[in-house]
Amino acid sequence: MIWVLAPTGGEARALERVCPLASRPPWRLFRIGMGPRRAEHVTRELLARGRPRAVLLAGLAGGLDPSLAVGDVVVADGHHPAPDGDAADAIATGAALTARLVRELGRERIPHRVGAFVTSHRVLADPVEKRAFGEHGWLAVEMEGLGVARACRDHDVPCASLRVVLDPVDHRLPDLSGAIDAEGEVRLARLALCLARRPWVVADLPPMVRAARTGHGVLADVVRRIAHTLVD
Repeated sequence: MIWVLAPTGGEARALERVCPLASRPPWRLFRIGMGPRRAEHVTRELLARGRPRAVLLAGLAGGLDPSLAVGDVVVADGHHPAPDGDAADAIATGAALTARLVRELGRERIPHRVGAFVTSHRVLADPVEKRAFGEHGWLAVEMEGLGVARACRDHDVPCASLRVVLDPVDHRLPDLSGAIDAEGEVRLARLALCLARRPWVVADLPPMVRAARTGHGVLADVVRRIAHTLVD
């Protein structure tokens, strides 16, 4: 059995709509929430109750390479801690599983990039900060990869990571601090309070919504096209 781990409700719902195999054997879909600590905790709890053949972490990410655009597919060859962490904590993805994933993307003629991901404890919204992260040579930034990879390593389960770019390096994300819960869901009451405090955020919302719609669509389509090949 292969487990697909989706950090947020939006990502999980996108996969559920077009990938029926993800809701039952030989695939199972789990939502693990946002952030490295929560992702690691939930993944460890899941692995304590069952052992899949492999884990595929699938979701959206921020692009750090200037050549990446909204909707581009990226695959991790390793997960690294943020600059304020210990570089020795970096973890490589499962080599054989990642190689198979990349091979199937090529067979399906899905354009993609392979490189190192950095796991941040918070959303990187500012282009200046994203460019600074990009100077380390990382391809994309996300918030769960290192935690999931650590849990899988400790349980000797191969792990691969597939992401779709939500925000390119020069795109600013709206600061929705406090409006999004640990499950990655926007709470309307919190959002209203956030917008009341930071009304300038309103202008950044429509581009993010459009990018998320594009990213979720690409993510679901890619997983649908390669799912059966990873199960075989």
